[in-house]
Amino acid sequence: MSARVLVVDDDIWHRERAASVMRDVGFEVVTADNGVQALQSAMQIEPDLILSDVQMPVMDGWQLVRMLRARPTLANIPVVFVTSLSSDEQRLQGYRLGVDDYIAKPFEEDELALRSQRVLTRSRAYPRNTSAAKALRGSLSHVSLATLLSFCEVEARTGMLLMVRSDAIATIYLREGTVVRVDLPDEANELHGAERLHYLLGWDSGRFELADAHVLDEDTIGEATSAVLLQHAERKARDHE
Repeated sequence: MSARVLVVDDDIWHRERAASVMRDVGFEVVTADNGVQALQSAMQIEPDLILSDVQMPVMDGWQLVRMLRARPTLANIPVVFVTSLSSDEQRLQGYRLGVDDYIAKPFEEDELALRSQRVLTRSRAYPRNTSAAKALRGSLSHVSLATLLSFCEVEARTGMLLMVRSDAIATIYLREGTVVRVDLPDEANELHGAERLHYLLGWDSGRFELADAHVLDEDTIGEATSAVLLQHAERKARDHE
């Protein structure tokens, strides 16, 4: 069985030990220090399996699973929590979110290998029902956010545009092609209105995924998206004068 496995843990010893077990099985392995890095990697490489710790900085395992299950192209990836958390309530919470299995730390290497293979076999035999074909995804280094938003406006798209860098995550909510809400990383949360969108228009790296979804949020931007894009272009021109 060939597979690509993403191992996520902020503890380098546990991360490398789990990665070594997966390599010994013959799997290709990619590692990440936290949930944000893992989400970006998942969007880029589409792993067959994710082994993740729960308690991590920046984005923990709970948040990571929520983000994965909410994205059409990532929702089908099986996730195994490798964690010291062991209460019934915590396990139930994980299963409700869509976790496929739990392995307790410290783990036995043979058990990790065997149960990971079982989860992979089960997921391939009984994949989740997803709508990945409806998602548009790629790299911001290849397609600018301004171009994406112009496309959404012309197509009158309604949905959520997820943007992920190694150090930050943001979400743009669109209704009939117009940006109505922007969720920013903590360091930019003091921005308001159209300035929240201007901030993201400065991102030129990372991954994106646009998926159709119902968006009922109140318009907190207050300006037409085309007007904000024009303002941003004018600002860039002045900066280069």
